[in-house]
Amino acid sequence: MAFISDREGGVDNLYVMSITPANDSAAWLGVSTVMVSDNEMSNRKLSFSNGAIVQTVADGSPASIAGIQPDDVIISVDGTAVDDFHPLAALLLAHQPGDTVQLQVYQKMAGTTRTMNIKTIAHPSDKASDR
Repeated sequence: MAFISDREGGVDNLYVMSITPANDSAAWLGVSTVMVSDNEMSNRKLSFSNGAIVQTVADGSPASIAGIQPDDVIISVDGTAVDDFHPLAALLLAHQPGDTVQLQVYQKMAGTTRTMNIKTIAHPSDKASDR
């Protein structure tokens, strides 16, 4: 599932887009996210305007093992910014399970941005809408 936001007439709009592969061959990180919006950027005092804010992390998932936590922000995947035109789920669809993806992640607890190389897995059938 991808969340896409835009700004129209001074109002932030949030759209939900389901991106589910035809089979279970898509790479899975084990996170659910919402896109960074102007409001989130201001409320969280972020110095960047793009990315996917991590809402939940599945236990034992590649993201969990890498140390990604709720409220962290995934800024880019393999050098491509996560934004309205490149949602996290769409960027992950370009990968197969077992691929290693390079994420730039702002970690809220540490207050730092890190580059992480994370090996993806096939998503469990009960997590088909998450990436």
